[in-house]
Amino acid sequence: MLRLMKTCMKRNRHLIRSTSMVAVLFPTVLLSAGCGTKAQEEAIVQKSESVLSASSVVSENSPVVEDLVSTSVLTISNYVEIEFDGAGYDEMGAGTFDLKNASGSTADGDEIKVFATKDLILDQINYVSDEMDGSHLTYIYVDGMLNTKRQIGTGSGTFDLKDSFLAEGEHKVEAVQYDNDQADGKVITYKRKNYTVIPA
Repeated sequence: MLRLMKTCMKRNRHLIRSTSMVAVLFPTVLLSAGCGTKAQEEAIVQKSESVLSASSVVSENSPVVEDLVSTSVLTISNYVEIEFDGAGYDEMGAGTFDLKNASGSTADGDEIKVFATKDLILDQINYVSDEMDGSHLTYIYVDGMLNTKRQIGTGSGTFDLKDSFLAEGEHKVEAVQYDNDQADGKVITYKRKNYTVIPA
């Protein structure tokens, strides 16, 4: 699906410049694919509605419409650049990986809540690991995007939350190890936990 969408965008660049409909077409495809958080999906729908509203009152070649379309396409492009898709993986590999903050720990089955004000730029979340294989590099992905790489065995640490990682709603954290310590290798360890961002 992702490859098809990128190919379509390359073949239809002239259409992207001249029509606002692409801002509606691609979000529709993305939403039907079920990617991203609810907040991200709503943001794209709102952007699409803005483009449609503008196109109904100004001409198709208007700089206003072209600017809105460019912004929408950029948003969509960033939105679909997923670096890791763990949908086909079950938990596997040595040890445990959990998230922890003042609201509780996933090790205890608690829901991890992160309260975020509108002006919050950066936050951190803790992880706790036990007997993971420290001979392999661990990639930590948030919503499919690489957040950081760490050498993890038994211990604890933190990683940053910013930008879309602080968007309202549930977010997926995946700790992944590859057999060759490179993202093109075979996945040998996979751990998945969630946290939820709540407006404060």
